[in-house]
Amino acid sequence: TDVIGDGCTITLIDTDGEPLFNAAIAHRDAAIEADYTTYIAAIRQSKRSSTSVTESVIRTGEPRLVAEIDPAVQVAQVDDVLKPLVTRLNVHGLIVVPIRARDAITGSISLFRSGPGRAYGTDDLILLRDLADRAGLAIENARLYDLLEQRVRVRTAELEAANAQLERAADELATVNVRTSTFLA
Repeated sequence: TDVIGDGCTITLIDTDGEPLFNAAIAHRDAAIEADYTTYIAAIRQSKRSSTSVTESVIRTGEPRLVAEIDPAVQVAQVDDVLKPLVTRLNVHGLIVVPIRARDAITGSISLFRSGPGRAYGTDDLILLRDLADRAGLAIENARLYDLLEQRVRVRTAELEAANAQLERAADELATVNVRTSTFLA
């Protein structure tokens, strides 16, 4: 995180398209990361009604680069529920890019820097966009794999049920064969 930032949040759109959830959180300070994770875990935000930068990026698909900001300005721009945490994070620079898969936005990656003097630039934006595109492919592959696994489980259950029916039918035929053999003998 020294090169890229002090903290990172991966926000994804739930599989039903709404709401948003924070899939991963990291911060260089373990205590802040733990508090951030606990605080954020209970929050589900709407991508339609939230006014935060992350949700705006997800809605519009346009990245947001705030090279240097006053932490008070950042606090003012987030939803009320996030204000105490954002105050503690002391954000001086922020960059948020959409995560895309198959031309659809599936979430965002947010990076921030605490402390002044380490502004984000266009090189950081390019790097994070590339990372987000790769993450989007990995997330899409994981979701497709889960869907395939579900289909395999359903099909396996169907085949097991059909196999059980065939075994019962085979047992019944064996019983009929024995009775027929006994009758003809």
